[in-house]
Amino acid sequence: MLGAIALVGMFGFSVFMLIGMRHVSGVLGSSIMSTTPSITALGAFLFLNNQLGWRKIGAVVLAVVGVLVLQLNREGASGGGEQVLLGSVLVFLAVCSEAAFTLLGRVASEALNPVLITFLASLGALGLFLPFMLYDASRFDPSAVTLGQLLGLLWWGVGTLALGTVVWYSGVQRVEGSTAAGFMGVMPLSALVLSYLLLGEPFRVVHLLGFGIVLSGILLLANAHRQR
Repeated sequence: MLGAIALVGMFGFSVFMLIGMRHVSGVLGSSIMSTTPSITALGAFLFLNNQLGWRKIGAVVLAVVGVLVLQLNREGASGGGEQVLLGSVLVFLAVCSEAAFTLLGRVASEALNPVLITFLASLGALGLFLPFMLYDASRFDPSAVTLGQLLGLLWWGVGTLALGTVVWYSGVQRVEGSTAAGFMGVMPLSALVLSYLLLGEPFRVVHLLGFGIVLSGILLLANAHRQR
């Protein structure tokens, strides 16, 4: 189980997402990521025997609709057709990896502490990345790395992979996989907020509608969990 988390959830997700986003725009990539809640909920239904119920189905639908609304009036994808298709497939594989990351963690967290899961899976992922790192090391110039790139790299490791994994698995330890699926709608939403702050993208009123829809889905999920 830990090996699968390292292979699919950490190594696979990182490779598919980073390479895929080279070939598609951020808008197209985030649109594909909006399928994460439905893919995760479907996986929880098929592999973990989670019962969906109308509240969870409605929450997943609201999450998907909300993140799609967030894409309205934004620029489309750029680049050649074949490259965009390749990038889209890779980003979708990253979505599937993220869903597996959540569902595998849901099962593993029943027996292991989330911090221990993160540590052991990270060690496994390190072994998977190591051969490719050594191959690229000959072409790497440390002097070309800017402070902003270094900070981004540190956050990817410390924030996203380390702290993010611990917090996420601590949550899925207490809820069903289908419940966690609805909360995945927050990822594209938070990415949009950060695009305002870090990338200077213009704010549009239609985004308020998207925010409201996603948050409505989360409230519906919270109500379903409370009823359970």
